[in-house]
Order: sequence, then structure tokens, then C-alpha cells
Amino acid sequence: MKKQVLFSLLTTVLLMAAGSAYAQLGSKQEVRANVPFDYKVGNATIKAGDCSIRAAGIADVVAIRCAGSEAKLALTGLVSGKPAAETKLVFHKYGDEYFLAQIWIGGEDTGRQLPRTHAEKELMSRAEPDSVVIVAQK
Repeated sequence: MKKQVLFSLLTTVLLMAAGSAYAQLGSKQEVRANVPFDYKVGNATIKAGDCSIRAAGIADVVAIRCAGSEAKLALTGLVSGKPAAETKLVFHKYGDEYFLAQIWIGGEDTGRQLPRTHAEKELMSRAEPDSVVIVAQK
């Protein structure tokens, strides 16, 4: 019951935000990268290969599609820092498990950050993550 209420609330918030402007990952922008390992986004595992990430048509939501797999949607938030020297994907690595953490567009001082999942938080309680950066194209 609690999950149904939470899902309904999240859906309502996302639909209300649909008319909002996209942040750095605009409706026509697409980030492409060849990711050499399987990785997690939310509860989904994305297979290694050529990937594309673009705005999903709803503010703060991105669609991630990799070689031959179905697109996965992910809620993101803003993260700021110094302007990115290049377009890139940042992953957190724990042992042999990877989690997509951030998406940056070259020249921008804000990027998109994915929330940590329960599984990642559990792994993080046992060890600090290594950061793995994959250079991408926009």
C-alpha cells in the first residue's frame, strides 16, 4: 500500500513538472558513449555497449538506452561544480559492480546526478566507491 501511494505521488509530481524547462540535457541533446561494462540505474541493469542518454520529455527524467536493450528511465537532480572539460559519464564502482552516478556536458558547470539506490548505499556502507569516468559525445 505504501509503495502504491509513493508511486502515485511520484507520478503526479513528474506529470506536473512535464512543462518545465530541461536542465543541461535538453530535449534535442543526446549524450553517447561506449560503456565497456554492465552497470545499474535504479533497479535496472544496463548491458555494456553503445549507450545514449537524452531527456525523456519530463523534467529531470532521462532515458538511457544501450545496444539493443529497452530504454530505462531515471530521475535525476542537479549537481554543480567547475565547468566540465568534456562530456562524460561518471560511475561509482564497488568491487565489480558499477552504478551510473552523474552525466556532464562539456563546458557546463552543472550536470545531472542520479540518486543512490538502496543496493548502492548498502555497498557504500562497506567500502568507498572508486569513480570511473567514460568520455562521451554530445
